[in-house]
Formats: sequence, C-alpha cells, structure tokens
Amino acid sequence: MKVAIKNKTEWKYIEAADLEIDGVKFSQVYEDLLDTKAAYNELIKQLQNMFIVAKDMPYIIQVGDKLERVDKLVAFEADGLDKPLQFYKVEDGKIVLDNKKVGAV
Repeated sequence: MKVAIKNKTEWKYIEAADLEIDGVKFSQVYEDLLDTKAAYNELIKQLQNMFIVAKDMPYIIQVGDKLERVDKLVAFEADGLDKPLQFYKVEDGKIVLDNKKVGAV
C-alpha cells in the first residue's frame, strides 16, 4: 500500500512499510508489536495454572488434613533435594544443604 506525503507543493508516494518514525521503519515497529503481543500471550498461557501471591500477606494453607494460618508465605522450588528437609537451610533466598547438620549425623 502506498501513502501520499506532501512536501510544500510536491506530492510523493511511498510504500507504507518504508515510512520512518525517528529513524525506525514503520514495518519494524509493526514487527516489534507482533513480537510483544506473542510474548504477552505466551506469558498469559503460562500463568493460567499458577498461583500468584502477594508478599508479606497472611494466608491460610492446607497442610495434609489441617488448615494453618501463616503470617508470611514463602515458597521454594524443590528441585534436587535428596536428603530430609531438616538437613537444609535457606540462604540468599535459596534452599541449600546445611553442612553442620549433615556433618553431625
């Protein structure tokens, strides 16, 4: 599709994809918009089956058959934990093996 641009008394016809906005072609702006839209849709699809919780809020959680109230909910990913939980500690927001507890056993 061609677009007409008037410069004083002269008309110039150029392709719409070749229009520039601050040195960036309109076609590139459109491609960036499509990429952003695809990334947004992928994020929404991934978040559909997840819980989103606010920090520092009290929650009621079910542990086994009991309901428990917690003042602050902190969850960690449980990848690669091959020892009982009492041998681990939280350090810099990650679960790490506590060498003092493992060495004492």
